[in-house]
Amino acid sequence: MISRRNLLIGLMPFALNGCGFRLKDSNLLAGSMPESLQIDTTDQFSPFIKNLIRQMKNQGTKVVERNAKHTLKLTPPIASKRILGSISGGDQTELSLKITYSLITSNLTTLIPETIIKSSLIYLDSGSNNSAEDQRIEQFRRSLEIDLLRQIIPSIRARYGKAN
Repeated sequence: MISRRNLLIGLMPFALNGCGFRLKDSNLLAGSMPESLQIDTTDQFSPFIKNLIRQMKNQGTKVVERNAKHTLKLTPPIASKRILGSISGGDQTELSLKITYSLITSNLTTLIPETIIKSSLIYLDSGSNNSAEDQRIEQFRRSLEIDLLRQIIPSIRARYGKAN
């Protein structure tokens, strides 16, 4: 049986949230995004860029093909692999993915200087070259892309908010 005190403590966050109370710096969507922007990248049709455009549209930013007030310059995600050392059963390997972006206005003023976002993970490479191992590494790479997508919008939002 739940005591009244525990029930009241459990309902307190809902009551405070309902009246608009927020803890300081608890806003996940800190900063702001440009109203519209153009994306300048070498591969406009890559799955990563398509997902990024979808996320930007969900944030309320219009992604246009030309004559935008802001241009987001992106490098495609660059993968790197580094062997950290041998342990029993294989090599401990770091797989990382990084992307570089900058935001420039139509009059070529740099609002956000070149910024690098990196995501990495460490896994055990058994050394076997079979399709299952290749699929596993590809799955790791996709999870790193998802992690980059989670990082890039908040980074742009925070840095654009400070630049304005």
